[in-house]
Amino acid sequence: MIVHFDSKDLLERNYQCISDKGDKAPKQINQVMSNLADQPIQVDISKEGMEAYKKMYQKEQQGNLYGLNIEITSNGLVFGNEDWPDMTDFIDLGGSSPEKMLRKGMDMQKWYDDWTSVKDKASMLLSAYAKAYDEICQGYENGTRVRYKIDMSAKELYREVTMEEELEALRERYEARTNNLEELHRLPCSARKGISETHSQWAEIGFISREEAERTKENYLKMRGEEKIVDIRQKLIDAASLFVSRYQDSGLKKPGNPIL
Repeated sequence: MIVHFDSKDLLERNYQCISDKGDKAPKQINQVMSNLADQPIQVDISKEGMEAYKKMYQKEQQGNLYGLNIEITSNGLVFGNEDWPDMTDFIDLGGSSPEKMLRKGMDMQKWYDDWTSVKDKASMLLSAYAKAYDEICQGYENGTRVRYKIDMSAKELYREVTMEEELEALRERYEARTNNLEELHRLPCSARKGISETHSQWAEIGFISREEAERTKENYLKMRGEEKIVDIRQKLIDAASLFVSRYQDSGLKKPGNPIL
């Protein structure tokens, strides 16, 4: 079977409600599907249709968004103007964004794992913040780090950022992560109890072994004390402030006291 499309067919979609066909519709549909199943399908798109497709989706210059060009190239989507620095050097776009820097220093699988201690998650986040903070400071001090952000008021629509601005952006993302950790603490505390009870029920009907159910219960009881931990966000913010103070006084040092 050869299915033909012209440019109008390609760019427009027409819909027809089969419920209007009455009771015979299901039978007719089954007959059509049966016939299609026995025939190879070859799609033959007209030249006009292909040209229309290219015009809509593959033209070099896709448009203009707030004065910034959007282009589709062989390497994917390019956001920005031709003479711009690489996107990865923009703290609000690419790989240098504070969020990416924090994630680089974290084990995200453990971060979202209900059975990872909130204390371990807090230490992970603070450590990632400390590493990113040091990377930013060292880069500016050595003169090897230049980062940018979009600025619609600037002539070139972007500008360089200062070390202080990048550190402030990092701080904002860090504090957003502390909010996330508050929620990641509240939900697992409830989930672990439910999982333990469910596993006990499953063991009774032989769905899992009693040994597995007992291990789950032991893990739950071991971590039950975490339910008493409160004010996680504020404690992490205070810990970050302590780190920054020590860093500025004597270089990179990890906080010596437990966070939570």
